Amino acid sequence: RQRQMCIRDRVLQDDRMGLTAEKKEALRKDILEAIRKHLDIDADGFNMEFVSSAFDQNEMHVSAPVQGGRVAAEGVPK
Repeated sequence: RQRQMCIRDRVLQDDRMGLTAEKKEALRKDILEAIRKHLDIDADGFNMEFVSSAFDQNEMHVSAPVQGGRVAAEGVPK
């Protein structure tokens, strides 16, 4: 029952934000591609979710296991 409520809440939140499943997947791919330009991350472990915070604001949380980094000579990721 709790799982059903979580799924329902996510669907309602996506609707309020105007995110279709296709838009959400396109956003996920774009973010994953941008991060991979700088870090070696495990794409299978990549997770993106939207949550409601206090004050009824939406937040996007992204997590990805970093396997290593590609670092430029200056110490700035490239």
